[in-house]
This record gives sequence, C-alpha cells and structure tokens, in this order.
Amino acid sequence: MSGLPTLPTETLLEITKLISPDDIVSWSLSCKRIFSCAQARLKEHRELRAKYRSVNTNHHPSTLLCEIWANPRIGYYIRTLAHDGLYHGKRRDDFQLPEGFDGGLEILRSSPYLQFNPSLIDSFNKAVTSYGFSINPPTPPCAEGACAALLLSLLPNLTRLRLQWYDDIEEFWDSFLETIVKANDKDPSLPALRKLNILCFDHWDTRYSSCMSAIFPLLPVPSLRKLYLHAIDTSWDEPPEALTSSVEEICANDCTFPEGRAFALFPRLKKLTFINGGAMADGEMFWNVAAFINGLAKHTSETLEELSLDHQDPELELHFTDLSMFKKLKNFTSLCYLIVPAPFEYGLNGNEDEDVEPGAKAPNLARWVNEVPRLVDIFPRSIQQASLNTPVYEEYNDRMIKKLFDRFAEDKPSKCPDLVSIQLKGLEYPEPYFIFLLREMCKGVGVELKTYADSNHIDYTDDTDSNDSVSFVGSQR
Repeated sequence: MSGLPTLPTETLLEITKLISPDDIVSWSLSCKRIFSCAQARLKEHRELRAKYRSVNTNHHPSTLLCEIWANPRIGYYIRTLAHDGLYHGKRRDDFQLPEGFDGGLEILRSSPYLQFNPSLIDSFNKAVTSYGFSINPPTPPCAEGACAALLLSLLPNLTRLRLQWYDDIEEFWDSFLETIVKANDKDPSLPALRKLNILCFDHWDTRYSSCMSAIFPLLPVPSLRKLYLHAIDTSWDEPPEALTSSVEEICANDCTFPEGRAFALFPRLKKLTFINGGAMADGEMFWNVAAFINGLAKHTSETLEELSLDHQDPELELHFTDLSMFKKLKNFTSLCYLIVPAPFEYGLNGNEDEDVEPGAKAPNLARWVNEVPRLVDIFPRSIQQASLNTPVYEEYNDRMIKKLFDRFAEDKPSKCPDLVSIQLKGLEYPEPYFIFLLREMCKGVGVELKTYADSNHIDYTDDTDSNDSVSFVGSQR
C-alpha cells in the first residue's frame, strides 16, 4: 500500500475501477492522491447508492436484470427489493432491451452456480420461450419467475425481499434457488442470498390459492429470520420432509390457519402473529383453531416466546384452548374469544334471550361457568404478559371473571411466577368497584391489571393513566 501513491495516475485510475463498492470509500481515504483519482468513482458510488439501495419495481424483473447486465456494480447496492407482480400495463414505455441482450441467458452462462446444476440452461430456455411476457416484441419473451430467480443471484447484499406474485412459478425458479442454497453450503465464497434477513410474500390474486410453495426454495436460506405473509392460502400442511428454516418470526395477515406438520418447517420459531379479516379469512377456517394450536405446540413448544391472534370480527367465538403446552411462551395476545368457551353452545345468547325464563338459564349457565378455565391453569409457567379478549355479556361477565381469577392470588406465585401484566378486553359490564378489587388483588401478587373499560364508568382508583385504553402486550393493528 505504501508504494501506491507513486504509481502513474492512469494506473491508479484503473485500480480504482476494480475496487468493489463495499471498499471504495475506505480506498479513497488512503491518501490525497488516491482520493483525487477516486472522485469520479465516488460520484458514481453515491448516485448508485441513492438510486438502488431500495428498489420497488412495478415492471418485469428483466428490466432490472438488463440494468445490472449493463453495469454489474448495480447489484451490489440493492439492499431492499420489492417486486410487484402487477407490473403489466405499468412498465416504462421508453424502455428498450439493450442490443445483444438474450433474455438473461448470457448472465446464466457466466453464473458460478451453473457448475452445480448444468441442467439450468435447459429449464431457463424453456421458461423464457414457452411462458411469460414479452417486454419489447419481437425479442424473446422473459418469464417472470425465471428472470426474478436470475436477478436474485446477482444481489449479494440483499437483506429484505418482498414478492407480490402474479404468474405461476416456473420450474427454473425452484431449481435455480434450490441450487443457490445448496451451493452456498459447499462454497462459502459464493455471494447470492447470504444476507437475506426478511422475506415478505403477498399473493394478491386469490384465484391462485396454493401459492405458499412458491417461497419454499427461499426458506432454507441460513440468514432468513423474519417471514411476512399476506393473503396466502397456507396450503402447506405437508411440506417436504427435509425442508427446514431458520425463521424466528412470522406475521401472517389475512391467511388461513395451517395444520398438520406445517410448523415443522420452523424449528426456531420464537414469534408468531396471525391477523385475519379479509378475503381469505373465512370464519369456518377459525373453527380449526384447536388443531392449529396443537400443531403449533407440537413443533414449537420449546421455542415459541410470543403468540398473537387477531380477527377483524371481534364477535367471533372460538373454542377454548390450552396454552400451557408452550414451555417458553412469554407474551400472549388474543383479540379473539379464545380462552372462554362459546356461550351459545350452552344455550346462552347473552342479551338476546331476555324472554327466556330465568330458571331455564340456570343449569346452562352453571355448565358454562364450569367450563371457563382459570387463567393460572391455561398459562405456562414462563408467561410474563397477556392481553385477552373475553365475551361481553352483561349478566355473565361477573361469573366469568370470577372463574378466570379463581384462587389467582394463592396459585399465581407457584404456577405463573413471572407474570407481571394482564390486559382484559370485555370488562365493560362488571361494577367498577368489582374491577377495583380485582386490580388490588392482582397488585398484591405483582401483576398489573389493565382493561379497556368504558370511559363512562367510575374508576374507584386514583389512577387516571390514559394507557388503560392502549394495548399493553403484543402486536396490534
């Protein structure tokens, strides 16, 4: 390094052109002469970083593929890539494929991954000539999945990927991505997908329901930690036996509940959020919540620390389920009526059965209250915070709450020693003084009780903290 400043200017300029984008800044600071020679390259560095650090495409992936083909340095700058499958009709009218560009075949031939699977040439040719969409006729059509897979192999610093798919996935997508993952295990110098940390998958068109398998090839990427799904019919109950993932956090919005061995895919899962309430969230799917919880516990009982369940319809009744199977669960949030049995199954319809003789309700009410669990019995010892929704039936709530907190002060220290906070939604009807006593009882064993109590109710405590109406635990919309 000490002899570099003495080299001819032309030589320094050529060396500067070869420096990677990751090292160009430190290289330019080596000495004043090198800094002077690196000005043009530094200008390019700043421009490319500003333009390509986060790329949100609304056109065919071969558009970006062409740009990288013309200037390979572009691939180094892309950290976040959002590929919108709804590109058709939005592509740039003035974009022209470069002369000599063959749909990406030249890029594939020069890929270091080709040596691990020579048959990729045939599957790529099949994809770009048999399916897909032509950007600029009469050039060969470029299938979306094939070009997207090839594009991912050119982005060594990609950390976040969002896919919103439209077309069916081609064979090349699966085979090339699987080749990348397997080859990376054998050769640490190979660059693709080494830093991918977050994967977002959004399938906008519900006509294609079995689309979870589209991201199966990406799940084994060792660096992948977070998975966000939207509008996915999770037809993935029986994934490939050998497939596992390092994902630690999943957020599924408007997706169906998977069952079977779906969560065997994620042996390291620590946080799971399910938010339903759209086109894919048919209420019938939620009646399998017990099977969902059991399947989840079977594969994540030793790893899951946070679980959040939500539904757009707050009146949806769900079957009771036991959470004590999760040995490390710390935070639990449910905006569904999950922990309490559905009253209507016991002939109780709340305020709608005013004409029923009071004596006729008593046996049913007794049976229902008997089935309401105690909180200390359904929570694991590891629980620290819980936010729960309970049915709002004026004449039943006091009995339900008393059963939930039965012998809470006596058993909490031994059964839930780490529990410090409970938030309940559905305490609108019990008398305010009842809530005051409940809070005092919880406070006596080190638990803060928060409610969504109606603001018109008198609070017998001096606590005027407005945070009572703010969610205390877990992910909320």
